[in-house]
Formats: sequence, structure tokens, C-alpha cells
Amino acid sequence: MRYPIRIVSALAVVSAGAVLAPAALGAPAPSRLEQQWSIVSGQAVKLLVNKTAWTRVGRQQLVAAGLPAKTPARTLRLFADGREVPIRVVASSHGILGPKGGIEFYGVAEDTQSTDTRVYWLVWGGTDSAGKRVTTTRTRVASRSVAQSFVTTSIIAPTDRYFQLNTDAKDTSDHFYGPTVLPGKAASEDIQAIDPAPYGAPSLTVTLQGYSTFDHRVQVKFNGAVVGTVAWSSTGAGTARFAVDRSQLRAGSNTISLEATGGELDYSLFDSAKLSYARQFKAEGDRLTFSLPARRVAQIPGFTGRQIRVVDVTAPTLPKLVRAKVRHGTAGYSVTVPASSKPRRLVAFASRLVKRPAGAVKNQQSSWYRAGQGADMVIIAYPAFISALRPLVELRERQGLRVDVVNIQKLFDEFSFGAHDPNAIRAFLERTKAVWKPVPRYVLLVGDATVDPRNYLKLADQDYVPTRLVKTYYLQAPSDDWFTDFNDDGAPDMAIGRLPVDSAAQTAGVVAKIVRYESTAAAGPRDALIVADQNEGFDFEGSADGLASLLKPAATTQVIMRSQSPSNTAFRTQVEQSLNAGPSVVEYVGHGSIDRWGAGSYLPPADARSLHNDQLSIYVVTTCLNGYFVDPSRVSIGEAALEAPAGGAVAVWASSALADGGLDLALNRSLISRLYDGGPATLGEKVIAAKRAVQDSGERRSMVLLGDPATRVR
Repeated sequence: MRYPIRIVSALAVVSAGAVLAPAALGAPAPSRLEQQWSIVSGQAVKLLVNKTAWTRVGRQQLVAAGLPAKTPARTLRLFADGREVPIRVVASSHGILGPKGGIEFYGVAEDTQSTDTRVYWLVWGGTDSAGKRVTTTRTRVASRSVAQSFVTTSIIAPTDRYFQLNTDAKDTSDHFYGPTVLPGKAASEDIQAIDPAPYGAPSLTVTLQGYSTFDHRVQVKFNGAVVGTVAWSSTGAGTARFAVDRSQLRAGSNTISLEATGGELDYSLFDSAKLSYARQFKAEGDRLTFSLPARRVAQIPGFTGRQIRVVDVTAPTLPKLVRAKVRHGTAGYSVTVPASSKPRRLVAFASRLVKRPAGAVKNQQSSWYRAGQGADMVIIAYPAFISALRPLVELRERQGLRVDVVNIQKLFDEFSFGAHDPNAIRAFLERTKAVWKPVPRYVLLVGDATVDPRNYLKLADQDYVPTRLVKTYYLQAPSDDWFTDFNDDGAPDMAIGRLPVDSAAQTAGVVAKIVRYESTAAAGPRDALIVADQNEGFDFEGSADGLASLLKPAATTQVIMRSQSPSNTAFRTQVEQSLNAGPSVVEYVGHGSIDRWGAGSYLPPADARSLHNDQLSIYVVTTCLNGYFVDPSRVSIGEAALEAPAGGAVAVWASSALADGGLDLALNRSLISRLYDGGPATLGEKVIAAKRAVQDSGERRSMVLLGDPATRVR
């Protein structure tokens, strides 16, 4: 049974203004990566920028982050995304930064699903030519006239709801949306128009996301006046652009109202709106970002002080200072921007608005990219959890494995230019396959992940070690297999698992369980517990009997069925008692969701975490979402069983998606039949073999291993 996916609500986060496209991180050019590798393997200061603005870093902050005090200023160079960007060196004396010195640059924030922070890398030294410097333009182009206005676009894109389900084949959305649009109840959002000109032809573009699978018709009003209808079908996105009567446009807040008119099942979500209009040249809050046609002058009033800067950001990575005239009048200060032979995009701002970076930290040198290294097992961990991994590393080394423990931040630095990005993990593992000997056979990720790494929902769920969200039949599902599925066939090429832990203490607890499982002999003959839900829409009881036959004669099997219990409460008690007996293998076959087995919730997370079986179990679960470890507000059954401090599971293999009963069962039958077949000894290798025996790539991707793939099945 597929339980409805809950839409998590929290405070809205609305972004407005011009959007700067970030550099693509997924497949950087080799030359840029090689440049980055030379940076991270040496001395550098990392400057963290999460606001797009002219940015200044003082000498004192740079020295505290590792810059030698007497570094020759001419050798300072700044990089972002593997490319050098120009800087302005301020207050240098005798060739070095003075006490009030520093550097300035145009910092451009990131805007990806994973992060808002771009990392700039300051390096120094060497005998190369001086680094790039910001230039100042001195234009002497004849002007045709003074520009009276420019076209600007205000954007709102609320992020207060997360929608898990797939949209369409072209879906690139982050799946965060605004209010639900329903029949008979208007949803509304406000959008700003700052200093609109009294003329022009405003337009409004609205994008909506289908929630139900029916046809959609959403009437759009702007400040109470109907401007049109967005019409589309099913769970795709619908977009329409409407002309807005200039008389309807207000300075300040304007209200967009949305109401579904396509029938009682016409449900959709508000994605974004863009309001384009002519804006006057006037500073707002001592700042204005504007476009200026060729051979036009701009006169910008509204500043509160004389110290005004103008920067040409037509090419954001190659900004130029612009010489402009500042005048004082009865209404304050204004700046006149001279004409140019080419159209430009510029920002004028008061000097007091120069930003500081969100952080300046010393680079911790690393070189995991380097050829000639090798390991049998790679553990990629959040730095605060690494010390707790020592007993597990020692166990694997005693078993003859060569183990490398990698700080996840080092992979971000080397393979995504410092940005928090899951692509860095895959890029690193692909690199190991190409240039390491031996190539890793096992990959263990240590740290939880979330669908909300930017904390839009204000639930503070941490993305310690990110995962990859992939399309499955019904929804966006986390897939760690993607990191090692180098040929994209749905099966990993290296055995991979995850400990979805949230603290060093939790890490130590799970590690202790794994070590205990492998360091102690089984208490008796192998046994298995199979829990079967009621036959509602699927023959779960027959499936349970089939799984039991696969385990014979390697293990004695107990099958317990909901249909043979008098109530949900009684069955829940029976399930808990059976799990606490410590069977070697636990299999659940039935309906389920993130935090439940069956409609009666036979095993809620609280019960799973309180299990106290001495002999730990391997859980193989045939249901929906028990492996969905990325929910910001709920703990999955898989996480709870693995993290139970006194018992539960040593590993859990479960679906992170809405499962197809037949395909999910085929995968689990494939693994169950291999657990004790005398083949590869480790759980991760058995999982790879099980997946390769089932052809459906979508279902294979969504089966996740919560646990150590190098765990030896006993």
C-alpha cells in the first residue's frame, strides 16, 4: 500500500531579484579540476561567499586564516570554480598588505539544490606574473541621451513545502514549492515592484506544479484583476505569461491570487512568479542593480552619502570598477554613470554596503586525487565522526583490508571546488577507479543526509554526507548506489552502504554493534523471522512462505502473520518479542511507509530503537520507504533499527522509494537466496549480485544498504 506522501510545511523562504547562474559542478573541465588540485594541495585561504556583493576581506582576517603577514601583495591570486578572478588590493605598503589593508572582489553566491555558498580560494607566492586585478574603466563614449528607466524582474519562489513525487521527464526542480492551489479557495503571494516607472508594459509569468494527475486550470489575478489562466495536465509543470495593465501595478507589494477552476480534483502547487516592469533609476537602500543600453548615461538619485561605488558586472567573473560622478543635492546624493559603446549590467552601491565573506578559513591540504594510491575500502565520513570509526577500521585491517578514511570536506574541496555537492563523491570514486591500485571494493558513507540541505523547512536537518536523489517510478528517492554506478545501469560497481548517523556518539554505537556482530560467534543455528502483513492488494502471506522456502535448509524459519493475530496491538507485541529473540535474518513483507510496518504500525521507530536483542539481525525489508533516510522530520524504520543502541539490526536493506510489490519482492528473493549460498562472504557483495540478477534498474537504484558493505554475513 502506498501511503500518501506528506507535504512538510514550515516558514516560507522567498528569494527575489536577479538570478545569477552558478557554474556547473557536475562535470568540470579537466583543466579546471587540475587547477583546483594544485590549489588544495598547497597553502590557501578559503573565503566563503553566500551573498552576491562587492566583498572585502581585511588583512587581519586573512592572516588569522593562514596568510603569512609579509606575503608580497603582487603574488596574491584568487580562484573560484578553478578559474582565476580579479581582485583589488587595498592599502598595500612596501609591497605587502598594511594594517588596514586587504583584498576586494565581486563575490557571487552559489544557488544549487545543495548550497548557497561559493568558495573562493586565495593563494600566494611563486615566481609567476602578478595575479589578476580589477580594472577601472574610463569611458569617453558620446551619449545619445540619459536613460529614463530599465526593465527589471522581481522573482518569488517560495520553499515552504517539499513535494516528493516525480513531475515529468524534464523535471529539474528542487521540489520545494509554495502554497497548495485548490478549488474554491484562493492562494495568494505578494511580489514587489520597486520604484516602477509610470509607463511600460508589465508582464507576469506564473509557474505551477501539478499535484493530482488530472487536467489543471488555474485562474490568475493580479491585485484583484483577472489576467488569465494557466492550463496544463497531470503532474507536470504549467507556465504562462500574462500582460498586466500598467494601471494595476503598484509601487511596493502586489498580490498574486491563484484559484483552481478545473474541477474538484484540480490540485497544484505554486512554484514561482516573475514580474517584469520598467523601473526608475533610483537607489533603494543605498543600492541599485540595473542594465544600461549602449551609449546611454544613467543618473541615479537616492543615496544617503558621498561614498558611492559603481561596478560593471556584465561578466560577473570579470568585474570592472566604473568612474562615476557623485553630486549632492537637496534630495541627497546622486551618481552619474557614463555611457559605454556596449550594453552593460551594473551595480551602484554605498561603500558602507561592502560585504564580508561568511567565513575565512585555512585550507587543510589534501590530495585524494593523486594517482598511485590504493585501498580495498574507502570510508567517507563527516569530520566530527571520524574518531569514532577507529574500532571498525582496526577490525577491517585485521581482516586484511587496506582502509582509507576520507573527510567529506576534502572531497568537496578537491572535486567540487569547495562547494557542498554530492557530485564530488562520485567524481572521487570514479577517480579512484581510474588511477588507484588497488581500486576500492567497498565504500562506506558515514553521516546522515537530507532532502533539505539548505534548510528551507527550518527543521535544521543536517546533510553531513549528501546522497543523490534519483527518479524512480513514483518519486525522487535517495540512491547511494548512484555514486558507484559508473555505467548507469542501476547496479553499483563498488559495494556501498551508509551509516546514517547524526553524532559521534551515535557513530560509536553503530560501530560497536558491527564489531560485536563480527567478533562473536552466533549463539546457535541460523534462524530467520518473516513478518507478513494482511493480504490487501497483494499476496503477502504467500510471498512470506516462498521466502521461507528459500532460506531452508540454511536457516530455521518462523513466519508470523497479521491475519492470525486478534488485533494490531497484539501483533505489534508479537513482532517486538520475536525481534528481541535475535533472529539471524528479519524479513518484513507487506504494506509500509517511512516510519511503519503495515496500516497498524506493527513496528514504529520508537519500538525499533528500543530493541534489546543480544544477537544482531540483518533486516531485508519488502515494503515502501523503510530505507528513506532523508526525511527532515521523520526517522525511517531502517535508521531506527540500525541505530538501536541495545539491539536491532547490524544492517538493513530496504527501499527508499514507493515500491512495486512484485519487483521489490524479486529483489529481496534474489538477496535472500544468496545470504547463505556459499558465495561472496560480505553483505555488500551479495547485494551487488542480487541487484544484477534483477533487470529493473529503477527498483535496483532505490534499494539502499544501511550498514557496512564489508560486513561478513554469518
